[in-house]
Amino acid sequence: IRYYKIIEETFDENKIPIKETDIEKINTEVLHFFLELSMTQREDISKFDRRLEPIMTQVSDIRRKIESIKNRMTEVANNLETEYKNLIIDKEGEKSYLSILEEIGTIIETELQKIDVKNI
Repeated sequence: IRYYKIIEETFDENKIPIKETDIEKINTEVLHFFLELSMTQREDISKFDRRLEPIMTQVSDIRRKIESIKNRMTEVANNLETEYKNLIIDKEGEKSYLSILEEIGTIIETELQKIDVKNI
C-alpha cells in the first residue's frame, strides 16, 4: 500500500504524470520499512518465513544501489558547480574562461578596427 501511494503521487486526478517518482521516498518508506519489519520477524524464528531471506537480500542490494546513485549524483553536482564557477566567475589571480573570451573578443575587435579595408 505504501508503494502505491508514492506512485499515485506522481500522477494527477486524470492519471497524467506530473512529476518523477520519488525514489528516496520509496527507499525510506517502503524498502527500509520492509527490512525493519522482516528483521523484527526474523528475531522470532517461529514466525519468520525463510522465503523472505532472498527478498531481504535483494531489497538490501537495491537500497545500497540507491545510496550509491545518490552519492554519485552529489559528486556530479559538485563537479558541475566547480566547472560552472571556472567558466563564469573570476577568482583571485585567475580569470574565468568567460573573462578570457571577452578579452580575446575585445582584442580582435580592436585589431579589426585598425584594418583599412580600402587598402587591401
